[in-house]
Amino acid sequence: MFRVLLLLITLGFPFLANATNSCADVFSGTPRPTITEGLATGLLEVSHQNIGDLQPQEIATIQQLVDLFGHNVFIIGSAAKARRRFIGSQLPLAVFGGSKSNTKSDIDYVVKSGLGDDANNFLFPDLDSSWGVRDVDYINLSSSPAIMFRPFLEPIIIKGFGRFYLN
Repeated sequence: MFRVLLLLITLGFPFLANATNSCADVFSGTPRPTITEGLATGLLEVSHQNIGDLQPQEIATIQQLVDLFGHNVFIIGSAAKARRRFIGSQLPLAVFGGSKSNTKSDIDYVVKSGLGDDANNFLFPDLDSSWGVRDVDYINLSSSPAIMFRPFLEPIIIKGFGRFYLN
C-alpha cells in the first residue's frame, strides 16, 4: 500500500500547500509551516488509504511518467473522488460531452500553466485524447480533491476548500 500525505484543509486550517512543499495562509499569503513541519506538529497526517480509485498498475505507470516529465501532475475529478465507472474494463473511454453509457471513465490530468503541451507528449493511462492534459493556474478543491504526483516522491492527496494554486 502506498503512503499518502493527506492534507487536511478546513475552514479552521485555511492553509494550502504549493508544489514547492511550503504552505501559505489562503487569506493573507502569510508563510506557514512546511509540510514537514505540519507533520511534526500534527496539523497534517500521513494516510495509508487508497489513492482515489487508481489501481496499482496505473499508479506505477503515472509515477514513471511523472519521473520522466520532471514536473508535478495532478489528477482531479472522478479518479480523485474514487468514483470512476468500469475501472479496468475493456470498454472505450467516454468522449468529452458525449454519452457515458457503455463507456469507462477517463482520468483527468492537470499541470501548472505552460506545461500542458509538454505533458501531452506522454501517454498517461486512460487520458481522454480529445481533452488531453490541461494546464491550469489552480485546482478548485471545493469540487474535487486532487492527487499530486511528484517526480521521485510519493503521491499526495489534497483535500479541502477553495483554490489550490499550482504556481
